[in-house]
Amino acid sequence: MQGTTLGLIFAAALTREASGAITSGDNEAILMQLCHALQLADAPIKFEPALADGPSEPKDLYRLNMSLAPHNWRSKFSKTDATNKVIAAPPPLEVRDAEWKAKWPVWTEAAVHISEKANVEEIKKKYHILTATEDQLQQLREAVAYYAEAAYEVYSTYKAGEKKTPATDVQLAKAITDAVYGKDKATYETTDAAALHSGPAAAYSMVCTGAGQQKAGNTVAGTILCVCGVDSGKGTTDPCHRESNKEPKWQAGNIPQAAQWQVIRASCGIQPHIPITANRIAAAAASALATLRGKNTDVYIGKHASDTCDGNSNAACLKITGAADSGVPKTDALPWAQSLYNVAKQLTQREATNGKRTSTNLSIQQLELLAKEASRRPQFLTAPLTAGTTGEKNRTPAAKEQKEDCTQHKINASCTADNNCKWTNTEKTEGNFCKPKPGSENTAAGTGNGAAETTTEKFKGKLEDSCKKDTG
Repeated sequence: MQGTTLGLIFAAALTREASGAITSGDNEAILMQLCHALQLADAPIKFEPALADGPSEPKDLYRLNMSLAPHNWRSKFSKTDATNKVIAAPPPLEVRDAEWKAKWPVWTEAAVHISEKANVEEIKKKYHILTATEDQLQQLREAVAYYAEAAYEVYSTYKAGEKKTPATDVQLAKAITDAVYGKDKATYETTDAAALHSGPAAAYSMVCTGAGQQKAGNTVAGTILCVCGVDSGKGTTDPCHRESNKEPKWQAGNIPQAAQWQVIRASCGIQPHIPITANRIAAAAASALATLRGKNTDVYIGKHASDTCDGNSNAACLKITGAADSGVPKTDALPWAQSLYNVAKQLTQREATNGKRTSTNLSIQQLELLAKEASRRPQFLTAPLTAGTTGEKNRTPAAKEQKEDCTQHKINASCTADNNCKWTNTEKTEGNFCKPKPGSENTAAGTGNGAAETTTEKFKGKLEDSCKKDTG
């Protein structure tokens, strides 16, 4: 008796399979495997990990280094144009060294920037050397040069390694919505038939059988419309929901109306707040590829008793022609799955990019902190200048800068325009003839209360003998 019953059940199953009649729930399990890809487009799309900010070029460290360099070095990298504006100097023709050529734009930017006194003051404030003496600045020069060079190497190595700008969240989100709906908008609209299957509007039997130019396998939504939808002439049948009495029908010559799409979409559920990771995308693509069934040179998704996916008397399925070799699906049989894999690959690369960006940022920040720490040290190690000391070596920073400012002028017009400078040659209008005006230089050392005390004031009211003894 039991054997007879099992035989009847088996026979009924064979008859049903052979008849190819669509019944509700035929593709319910297949939809569950496709849902993971569909849910990737549920807004808002948020990726993990977020793309880390790239490191900023350590320009302030370069500028500090240039401001401490000797004038004859700084003068190589800037010049004045006809309007007396400071501009970048071109590299000399004899410069052939690759390293020099690479660094020249860095040096010229720094030199042009510090040609403005306000910029120099801003840099000195940042590194706590606004009141530093010339001796103190000289002690700092070597350390800053070392840190600037190290920062350049760190940053240039990072730039050389990141040759291609990584994709942004906006670009990756567009790639996902393109794979799901064929456009950069995560919504279903009847007017988007061309976006969904890359062809003109047509009936189910044309789009899903592979007989026309439409390619429903190009998008997730297009694939699901064939697996879960039915032809306009089919009765109350829902291939993707066993207990449904609704009709996810196609129009006579177009994809289903929005209301019918919602019948299909409701079976998947919505997951808008789950972050999208490389693993999640790859898993969704792999789940979809597991639904492929190859036969001869074609691939099918969905239950197919015959080779015809008509959404009516045969089967609700998607037939992708020429997508198999001897019954084995090709790697690119489902285009949108490959698109998702590409997004997953870029997110995986983002993890490596973030690691490099973070380590580069930390290295540059550490070098800048070391430069700041080094700039404080000379001010505590160097004894303050005494009232009686003068001369070029102990000239105050402002006075020293004044002399160097005048020597930067190489033409008569720009020199005489500076009230503190004088052109010393009456025959030539170009050359090294711009000097500070007599009396314009303040040679008093230091900036403290006793820095400008005169010798007369020092000995005022003293006896001649004691005055002579105090001259040391």
